[in-house]
Amino acid sequence: MNLPAKPPSIKDKNLGRSRSAGEIWHRTPAGILIPQGMIRESADRRSTNSLGIKERAEAVEALYAEAGVSLSPVSALGKFIANARDVSDRWLSGKGQTYPEMFATMHMMRIGDAVLSLQGHPRRAYYLERLLAGEVDFFKRVESDAKNVLWELEFWSNLKRRNAPAELQDPPDIVANLTGGTLGIACKKVYSEKNFEKTLSQAVKQVKDFEIGIVAINIDDVTPADTVLNVRNHQEMNRKLHGLCEEFLQRHERHLRQYLNKERLVAALVSIHVVADVRTWRVRFNNAWSATIWSLPELSPEKRAMTRQFADMVTGPSA
Repeated sequence: MNLPAKPPSIKDKNLGRSRSAGEIWHRTPAGILIPQGMIRESADRRSTNSLGIKERAEAVEALYAEAGVSLSPVSALGKFIANARDVSDRWLSGKGQTYPEMFATMHMMRIGDAVLSLQGHPRRAYYLERLLAGEVDFFKRVESDAKNVLWELEFWSNLKRRNAPAELQDPPDIVANLTGGTLGIACKKVYSEKNFEKTLSQAVKQVKDFEIGIVAINIDDVTPADTVLNVRNHQEMNRKLHGLCEEFLQRHERHLRQYLNKERLVAALVSIHVVADVRTWRVRFNNAWSATIWSLPELSPEKRAMTRQFADMVTGPSA
């Protein structure tokens, strides 16, 4: 990654969203293009300043106290909260920050947005305890239940921000009430592509009691560790993130078709979340995410309509 000589300040600003819709087409050996599935993509960028991140971190601490869950200062999450507080205090006193400290505060922003969505939730203690089970550093390629539950909370909080009728429910992970029935969403964080078929099999078991099921896949941990996405502009950022999601889908098309053809799962969402350095932005470093939704064109009309409702919840209605 190519970084500026000095870490810049990051401001409190929502940098907007972009989305697109279309179809995946596959070229056969004979050169014929055939529709391979529906694809919907969304991207988002957010940033904040050090004081704002400290406030989020302390709000997470307060949520633990209110829920009666002990938050150990030596836990991975406890260390992130302490870093956010220290960086903010030094920033207010005119002192600088290192790149590792700045990136850790950006991770804390992402964690805080997900965790604070639990405020008022009747089972918040259950999720807060799981968040203490292992690593939460998004730059490290370490499997942990804390990362698993963070993905569930991130995806649920994203739906909540869009006022989607979705609730945390275990199992599967998230449940959404749609016009044609109840949708079960199994959230899966992929740590190794070698085990992806097993991941799909587990998702099927989680959603078997619902009218339709969707697997929401996060692929952060199959990208290189300790990496910042360095791009010229937001168009290049969106293109690269979307490309990573689509390439993952293409690599696992056989397994996806195997499970989606029998309508055990009707769609797969693939999401990636990174720290992006966009060189033409005044605020260069931001948390950025992209999500792609894939489904087969031969679904029944009823299930296809429910799949489109889900896509609208994630990316907004298609044009």
